[in-house]
Amino acid sequence: MVEKRVYAVSSEVCGRREPVLPYQVVERGRDGWVRLCAQVEGFAFRPGNDYVLQVTEHRAAGDASLVRLILKSVIEQRPHTRN
Repeated sequence: MVEKRVYAVSSEVCGRREPVLPYQVVERGRDGWVRLCAQVEGFAFRPGNDYVLQVTEHRAAGDASLVRLILKSVIEQRPHTRN
């Protein structure tokens, strides 16, 4: 289990994949930004907003590609703006 800060941003990209989500999870990695279509358990996303979240990350033993994100707290919520 690892605790980390991630961003949940309004996006249509994950609406075309499974699971269908109105947001993307974005985090800063060693080689730049990493974007995932991952559901955050316990998180109620409201379209039109971007969030900074504190989550715990659980990886399945034996399969590092299976990641489960669980909301610990919403740090910030703000209206989505296009860059």
